[in-house]
Formats: sequence, C-alpha cells, structure tokens
Amino acid sequence: METKEQAVIRLLNEYMDDNGFITLKHKSQSNPKELQFDSENPHLFTGEGSILLKLIDGVSFRYRRMVERGITNTKKDYALWERQPGDTTRDDSHSLSLDEHLGLCFTSIVLEMGIPQELCDYGSKHNWAFIEENPGTDPYEDIKKYGKRIRQPKDRFFMKVCAGIIPKWYEILDFGLSAVLTCRKPHDVTSGKVMKWFAFQALSMAGYDNWFVNLCKKYYNYKCTKMYGTEFYIEDLIAIYFQDKEHPFHVLCKELSL
Repeated sequence: METKEQAVIRLLNEYMDDNGFITLKHKSQSNPKELQFDSENPHLFTGEGSILLKLIDGVSFRYRRMVERGITNTKKDYALWERQPGDTTRDDSHSLSLDEHLGLCFTSIVLEMGIPQELCDYGSKHNWAFIEENPGTDPYEDIKKYGKRIRQPKDRFFMKVCAGIIPKWYEILDFGLSAVLTCRKPHDVTSGKVMKWFAFQALSMAGYDNWFVNLCKKYYNYKCTKMYGTEFYIEDLIAIYFQDKEHPFHVLCKELSL
C-alpha cells in the first residue's frame, strides 16, 4: 500500500508537467514541444491537487514553487490567463473556461496568491466577460463565441467569496441550486460533482458560512453519499473521473477517509 508521502512524491515527479501543472495521465504521455497536453484543464486539476494537499498535510515548498511558476508563465494580461505557456492550440486559448477559473481560485485559496480579487475586479468592470480587449467590437454581437466567457451568478458567487467580497443574494441562490442540480446527475457523470466537492472545501477554507449554502451542501452530501454508498464518496468520484489507476489522487483521496 502506497503511503501518502510516496503519493505526493510521485505526483511531483510523474504527474506534473514541465510547466508546473498537474496532468490527468503520466507526464510521459504528453508532448510539451507540440503543445499536445493530455490535460485540457491544467489549472483545474492543479487547483484540485492543491486542495487535496492542503487537506492532508499542506503543500511543500517545491510544489508551491512549481505551481506559482506555471501560473505566472501562463498569465497574458491582468486577470487573463492561457492554458499553457504559448498555447496556440485553440482560437480562444487566451480565455480560460469556467472550470479553469475555479481551479485558479482553488490554488489561490491554498497558496494565497490573490487571484480571485483580480478576477472579481476585472469581471465587475467588464460585465463578467473574460475576453481580451478588442476595441470597436461588442462581445455580445456574437453570443456563440463570447457567451460562454460570461460568468454566471453562481460563478461570481464563488469568485467573490474566495476574494473576501460579500456576494449578492441571487448569486448565493444560484450557487446553492447548482449544487442541488449537480448531485442529482447519473452515477457515472462525475465532472460537475468533483468540482462542487472541491468548491465546498475551498469555501470552508475561506471561512464562508451561510445557512442556505450550508443547507444545499448538506443535501449535496446526502445525495452523493446515498448514490455512492459512502460518506467518503470523493474516492468514487475520483476513481471514475481520473481513469488512470496509478494517479496519485486516488491515494490522496483514500487518505481523507482514514
């Protein structure tokens, strides 16, 4: 049985790419020279790893240094990051998905990097649309291209809480209801459930306490416990989502149940 110490070492040596991000598969299966990364959400997986390490033993200096370098090297402008340094694999590579914004917030909560404050400042000034400036172009003219870059109330809630900003009542409502809807999805649909579990951990680390969110969290835990047959259902969620059975996340999640 691999120990948590061994799993952490393996995570650092075998499941973090040269840019400082955690990958879905062994780093030997990615080709950084061609920008063909097995992990499409490097910021998300790194944020989830940061939360796991914090819950177990805390992050090491080596891990902190690797992640901080990766986040610094992928920053294009104020509050705008790309997936990997010099990422040219997608037309909209300059704009991160919501999942990756959540990952940045996860990491920032653990490493105290101030990223949520930056995201909230930018969002409040740009209608919560995270796109590069393009003078003379109205982002709402092409909703198919830009609409997905607009952060919804539930997203703003999470960013604001991580930034120490009081969210609006409808943002609280939207986040809570999104958790209720997420946990009702089929057994094998785990991506959203995994993110919500980590989001709840981050909210606890931020010291957030709200009766409605707590109620929704209680319901979320109840439904997931019932669906997966254990109160430590995060093990099952990770087992389904991270299909590489050698991934250190499996050992780290088991450690939480001990």
